[in-house]
Amino acid sequence: MFAKLKKKIENDGGPVAGSESPGITSGHKNSVSSLTGTGIIQQLGPSPPGSVTSETPSMQDVSSARDDMVALLQRKVEQCKKLEGNISDLAALVKDKNKVIERLEVSLRQQDEVTNKKLQEQRDEFDNYRDRLIEGYQNEKLLLDKEKTELLSQLAAAEHYKTRYFKKEEETDEFQGLTTQELSKVKHLLLNTEEALTACRSELESKSRQCHAAQRQVEKLTDELGPLKQKLSALELEIVNVKDENTERAGLVTSLSKEKAVFEKRLDEMNIEMTEKQTHTSQLQAQLAALDGDYKTLMRNSDLQRNKTSKQLQEKDDEIDTLQEKVRALEQRVSQSVLSGDDRVSALQQGRDTLEQKLAETRQQLIEVKSTWSDKITQLENQISNLNAKIVEDSEEFAANEKMTNQMRDSFHKQVEDLRVKLEDAEHRALENLELASSKDTHYDKQIEDMQRDFSHQKIKSAEEESQMNAKIMSLEEQLKEIEMTKATEEKLSLSRTTQLQEQLKAETGQRISLETQVAELEKILAELKEVMSNRDETIKTLTLQIQDQEQTSIDQKNTILILQKQVQDLNTETGHMKKTRDDFEKHLHISEKEKESLLENNADLHKQIQVLKSSSSDSRLELQRMVELKSRTIESMTKSEAALRQRLESLEQSIELSEISKAESGLYSDRISEMSKTMVSLQAQLIEKNKIVKKQEQTLKDFRFTLQRELKIQSLPNDDGLDLTSNNMSSISPIISRKFGSDSRLCPKPHELHQNQKYPPPQHGY
Repeated sequence: MFAKLKKKIENDGGPVAGSESPGITSGHKNSVSSLTGTGIIQQLGPSPPGSVTSETPSMQDVSSARDDMVALLQRKVEQCKKLEGNISDLAALVKDKNKVIERLEVSLRQQDEVTNKKLQEQRDEFDNYRDRLIEGYQNEKLLLDKEKTELLSQLAAAEHYKTRYFKKEEETDEFQGLTTQELSKVKHLLLNTEEALTACRSELESKSRQCHAAQRQVEKLTDELGPLKQKLSALELEIVNVKDENTERAGLVTSLSKEKAVFEKRLDEMNIEMTEKQTHTSQLQAQLAALDGDYKTLMRNSDLQRNKTSKQLQEKDDEIDTLQEKVRALEQRVSQSVLSGDDRVSALQQGRDTLEQKLAETRQQLIEVKSTWSDKITQLENQISNLNAKIVEDSEEFAANEKMTNQMRDSFHKQVEDLRVKLEDAEHRALENLELASSKDTHYDKQIEDMQRDFSHQKIKSAEEESQMNAKIMSLEEQLKEIEMTKATEEKLSLSRTTQLQEQLKAETGQRISLETQVAELEKILAELKEVMSNRDETIKTLTLQIQDQEQTSIDQKNTILILQKQVQDLNTETGHMKKTRDDFEKHLHISEKEKESLLENNADLHKQIQVLKSSSSDSRLELQRMVELKSRTIESMTKSEAALRQRLESLEQSIELSEISKAESGLYSDRISEMSKTMVSLQAQLIEKNKIVKKQEQTLKDFRFTLQRELKIQSLPNDDGLDLTSNNMSSISPIISRKFGSDSRLCPKPHELHQNQKYPPPQHGY
């Protein structure tokens, strides 16, 4: 586009087609028509009588030029209407895109609110479920502690009964020793008293030996029971230690669960604080963006109003200058019409010289304008290239910052997820440990119940045996008494042996029968003792089996203890990792708090700047209103002066026409004067055309400046009441801009570059 303009300016082409902006007023048309009218009147000026044929082609040329000017003006008007239609279409598209964006933002906000509500509900459900689990575990722990205390009290009572049972067994052993001694005495007395009872005594001795062997076996078994009891006590101590360790581990689990709950609460609080900070910063950013947009729109509207007023003032000044020049030319003509022939020729030559000087000045001005335009165009291209480079650098920095923030966010989310997974694993392990402890407690409780049952059965058996032994002791005492009585009777009878042999024989037979009955009873007692020994052997076997089972259970318990120790070590390592991650998280929080403080400080500075900008914008608005009032007053005064000048021009033109008609009727002018007048008219027409070309090209430059400022500012159109252009509606406007500027990529930036240009708004002054 700039290259084409350069070529047209270098070739000194006519008016630039399609470069006229829609800001051309009707006053310009009137000036053109008035100029053409004056040119026609001048061409219809005084001529000699023989030049009628030369006037007809000049009239045709003037009419054709007028038709061309009217056609050009119609084309310009049509182009202006098309441009206004395109602008209205663009404004409608921008409004539609903004409405769609607002709807999408509303839907996004609704979705965010729904997701936040769902997350809050899930968190509340999780907290309630966790509190219920903790309460259930605490209640179960209290019940287990109560059962443990009850079982310990039962164990103490069982041990007390056990000591009493052993004391009673010792007493029974002492009674058995006494009975054996008394039996041996009785046997010796029987051997000394009677020779007939030797066989019975020998049998009794053999049976007594068997009883002694059985007693020795019983003693050996009792000796073997001692270490077994010690093993039982050791196992009980190990069980107590294992229970203590289980309680300690349960305490550790509860403490870990409490720490986890505290950590989760802190995490939730930090997340809530982070979300609040983010929402606050986003609100502040939105407010900043809105205030920046308002400020930019106000500045742009003020610039537009200034430019419009400056344009109007320049146009009015140019029209006034042209009118003054016309007035001067008409005054000169009036003065020249009064002069004679030679003076008039000299005056016309002076006018011609002045017009040639003006032409030279306008040409120099055109050359200067061309040079300044080329310099300005190169400066604008350099500025556009620099701005594009800055935009690319800013986009790269923005992309790198976005990547860094995304990476930090992903790493933070990964750390949080790892911590949650570790916490869940620790919870599962703690639950498994609690389940194992509860299962082991139930197993131990079952074993204790079985032991108590066995102990109660053994108690019952020992009581029965004690009652049987007491009955046997009583029967033996009665037998001893009877034997003593028989001894006394035998002594009495021995004194009277000689006299009562038959009675002795009868008594001996009775004694034999009684002894046989005693032997049978003793055999029964031995059989019962053998049964008792066999029962005790069975009980000992069962006790050994139980001891083996307890040893196996103790081995299993040791293995489980080792496993639990490993799990505790793993938990300790995990807690260490958790502490490290917590420290890292606290560091990140500290950094984020520092960033928050810096952001708050920046927000305070920005708030102050916004207040300053608001105050400056209000001041600028007041100044603009004052300037607009002053400009309106000056425009009114200019219009009044213009109307007066036009009236004066009309009166002068009428007087000139009358004078020229009178002079044409008189026929005093020569061919030279007509040629001079024609050259004057042509020079004036050339001057007017050059002025038009200069004005049009200046207006095209201003239009290019405004288009560049619009593209760099990326703001709304002047009729859209300060609408903000986002990346979506800029994508719809970008093809229209590319069509307007052609294929030059430097002048038609991409939509994302336009979106990023908001960081670096262009200066408000013109280039």
